[in-house]
Amino acid sequence: PETMGIFADLTVRDNLTLAARSARRAEDIDTARLEWIFGFFPPMKTFWLHPAGKLSGGQKQMLAVARAIIEPRALILIDEPSKGLAPSIINNLVRCLRELKAQRTTVLLVEQNFNMARSLGDHVAVMDDGATVLLSETPELSGTEEVLVARSADDGVRAKLRNLFQWWRDYAAAGGAEMDSNPTPGNQAGGITNIVEKSVGAAAKGGSTAVNDVIGYAEPIDRRGLVIMDSPGYDPASVTGQVASGANMICFTTGRGSCFGSKPAPTVKLSTTTTLYNRMRDDIDLDCGGVVAGEYTVDRRGEQLADLLCAIASGEQTSSEVLGYGDEEFTPWLDGVTM
Repeated sequence: PETMGIFADLTVRDNLTLAARSARRAEDIDTARLEWIFGFFPPMKTFWLHPAGKLSGGQKQMLAVARAIIEPRALILIDEPSKGLAPSIINNLVRCLRELKAQRTTVLLVEQNFNMARSLGDHVAVMDDGATVLLSETPELSGTEEVLVARSADDGVRAKLRNLFQWWRDYAAAGGAEMDSNPTPGNQAGGITNIVEKSVGAAAKGGSTAVNDVIGYAEPIDRRGLVIMDSPGYDPASVTGQVASGANMICFTTGRGSCFGSKPAPTVKLSTTTTLYNRMRDDIDLDCGGVVAGEYTVDRRGEQLADLLCAIASGEQTSSEVLGYGDEEFTPWLDGVTM
């Protein structure tokens, strides 16, 4: 119904009669079905004999939805049904769609209101066109160089990646270090033995989509999608570069309990173990330790994280914002070897 799909010169009654294929006249429409629709969309009863073109935008949207559900259907495709509706009518729409599901009607919903779609859907797919995700800390990705190269969107991105990793090998050697020495004592205490093991986890944070671009530290973003921004593995320096590049939200995973917050882009803290979460409840926004414990799947926790990110993007405060820290985390990448 995004484009309404109604007949402006016909009344509400006639619009619904045409949509009810089994009815030749308004009197032939299933009365119980009609009253059921009126319960969700009262203006349809109030303006029963009014021309559809005279309805308000929200009322036209109700009529478009009513036309789709005037008869039982096996499958209904609905595009942006909440557009232009008052919150109270959106609540009625949600109830209506739930009852349709209970009637064993399959509903394919395209909806800009994520929380509404999430509350209704058995399965939810997020269209990421237009979104940009920055993946950084290049030294921690070096063990999965070939994996990332294989995921590159084009030859230009592949060349950028290979040049980037070679630069880091030269940079480390100039400082008397090597890339395989990147795991920290804290990493090793947690069971990580080499850069490949660490890199597998680091690369997993970028999901499975194509790498669309590689940019330098704090450089502007030119392409949408997954972008690798070069940075050292030092968290504050990496986040400072991401914010400078244009990130407006930071997802920060921690298994050791790093106390970190950032401004102006809020930091969403994710714990990798429930033990850590229990120790630092005030500073962790979402515990992901249940994935390892088998309490829920990665996909399920990912959906909950998506809900949380939408809430924070809409104004809900992160734990670090509630605690009031993040002012001192402006840490540009300094000269010298910083891995």
